[in-house]
Amino acid sequence: MNVYAFSQAFISGFFAFAAVSSLAIWLRTRKDWALLLLAAVCAIGSVQSVAVLSLATTEIVAEARQAQKLRVLCGLMSFASLAWLYAEISQVRARPYLWFVTATAVAVVGIIVLDIPLLGGAITGITRVRLPWGEPFSLLTRTSSSPLVLTIYVIMASTVFFNVWCARRLMTRDRVSGILLVVATLVSLVPLVSGALIDITSAPIPYIGTLGIAAFILVVALQLAVSRRRDEELLEAERTQRTLEHRLAQAQKMEALGQLAGGVAHDFNNILTVIAGHADMLLSNATADSKTDLEQIRLAATRAASMTGQLLAFSRQSIMEPKVVNLNAVVASTETLLRRTIGEHIELVVRPAHDLWNVRADANQLSRVLVNIAINGRDAMPNGGRLTIETANAIVESGRRANDAASPAGRYVLVSIADDGVGMTPQTKARLFEPFFTTKELGKGTGLGLAVVDGIVKQTGGYVDVESQLGHGTVFRIYFPASDDEPAVDAQSRSDEPRLAGSETILLIEDDPGVRSITGSALEGYGYRVLVAANGDEAVRIAQRHDGRIDLIVTDVLMPGLTGPQTVERLRATQGSLAALFISGYTADTIPRNVVGGDAAFLQKPFTPSALAAKLRSILDG
Repeated sequence: MNVYAFSQAFISGFFAFAAVSSLAIWLRTRKDWALLLLAAVCAIGSVQSVAVLSLATTEIVAEARQAQKLRVLCGLMSFASLAWLYAEISQVRARPYLWFVTATAVAVVGIIVLDIPLLGGAITGITRVRLPWGEPFSLLTRTSSSPLVLTIYVIMASTVFFNVWCARRLMTRDRVSGILLVVATLVSLVPLVSGALIDITSAPIPYIGTLGIAAFILVVALQLAVSRRRDEELLEAERTQRTLEHRLAQAQKMEALGQLAGGVAHDFNNILTVIAGHADMLLSNATADSKTDLEQIRLAATRAASMTGQLLAFSRQSIMEPKVVNLNAVVASTETLLRRTIGEHIELVVRPAHDLWNVRADANQLSRVLVNIAINGRDAMPNGGRLTIETANAIVESGRRANDAASPAGRYVLVSIADDGVGMTPQTKARLFEPFFTTKELGKGTGLGLAVVDGIVKQTGGYVDVESQLGHGTVFRIYFPASDDEPAVDAQSRSDEPRLAGSETILLIEDDPGVRSITGSALEGYGYRVLVAANGDEAVRIAQRHDGRIDLIVTDVLMPGLTGPQTVERLRATQGSLAALFISGYTADTIPRNVVGGDAAFLQKPFTPSALAAKLRSILDG
């Protein structure tokens, strides 16, 4: 096969492959209509190449006339399809013009198919000649064309200007894609000029329009690839934005829920302080018959206090008393409780690391973390199994991610808690730390345990990484920031029975009437002289009227009007140096040591009268 014939055959196959590929891609998504239009243009180009090849090689006039009809028909439909393709790519709304061009093309196709003698230019003979490079070629002899042919070419030529306009519109949004469409439009002039020379002037030249269409298709395909890639990037950016918006909404919801939980816990702690205080006072003079009932009341108050502690920990508002501790010591002190909690059917294995770094955290809260995760592991092993607790030093590198959240680089102390239970599905793992989310039966879990763990760990500056696979158990890896400080050594008490009573003057400031009443009564019961105020302003007035010395202030942290720290500062300005004990059932962010100073004494609600008296003596005697 010679060069010209081979090129037409190759282009026909190229067009057929492009048409099938574009159609297959479109069928997968059924969204990008430009791919379907490109498939139509390529299919038309494939048929047109076959017609051009037949014109170049035939020696029979009847065959040449049929091939000529097919070439013109495909050319008309090709230009109409290209206009639709450009409009789709550039998102230009020009339906009236597009339908006018399409209707013109369809009308001319009808004239050609029905052999209506309106166009002229009919083939009357064939002469075999040789092209400059020696290839045999069929030169057609034709009658003169009618003026209607020129009109048709003018209409088809208008599509070139329309396509340029579409490309310029696209360039305002996507410069690269717009430039590619301009280049493709210029290439589309080749089939237009080539066809006009043959059909209007009867020029004895080979038709090279299919070569131009092939080049055009390559450029348009490149443009579609570029646009598709950018569209995918935009879609990915939109998905990322939606994910971030969802996370933000979730975080805001959690923050609101945390604030609600903290507020409820604060108010409930005031109530529990009253209940526990009165129960303790009654227990001191209780008869044998009533003692059991009072102990049950006291026990219920203790359990309720534990629940409010969980609510505060979940909301990350629990009162923390961080100290430098060794995690091995915390695990060892909690081990007995863990064994009693998980039951005898589960083997507990503890593997402490040697030379473990210290951490700055609240030891009681760390124990709560261990217990809550152990309970979760126990429930995942109803038929028994092994729970393994390991500690280790860990260096976390920058860029590492835990549970889809960035973790800061640095030195950490790692505690790993692994069970060989039923494991979790990815859907369950994704909701693991949501409050009140539980997979347990109704009445067998509150869904707060792991939310509490998350709140406590984040309060210490650490993070939790969870690895789980359905049927292969779960591993909780908890990272606590390491501390270079050494644990403080607690001073031993010099007496077995600490002194609780005193005779000093105490200024009590508490806005809750129940707490104010029981606290004042308890202090008076221990021998103290008590001045009682319902708020900060009243406390200032009482202090100004009081003639004697005020030895210590006991004040709530958050009150209407002046807060506890503000009241203490105002009293110190007029009374001189005054010791203060702050009481609250509220958040860690309101601990007065951040406002008044690092040595501020604090007592968490609910408290017992004996605990309050012991705290007072430690401050006054200190």
